[in-house]
Amino acid sequence: ADATRLHVAFRDGRPFHSFEPLARIRASHDCPPDTYRLSYDFTAFPRWIVRWDVSGPRKSYRALTRYRSA
Repeated sequence: ADATRLHVAFRDGRPFHSFEPLARIRASHDCPPDTYRLSYDFTAFPRWIVRWDVSGPRKSYRALTRYRSA
């Protein structure tokens, strides 16, 4: 396991995604025709937050996800 990466899993243990938390505070993901823009907040690490801004012809919403280490 790479200690410099955060590994995020679904509640049932399936992997969701992994990334280097200090390398990026913002990210975007194109899932045509929609776009996902994310911003990370690690100020209370190991608890952290992702803010999602999703836009496009099929989706339009904002979401807040709170994570904690297992």
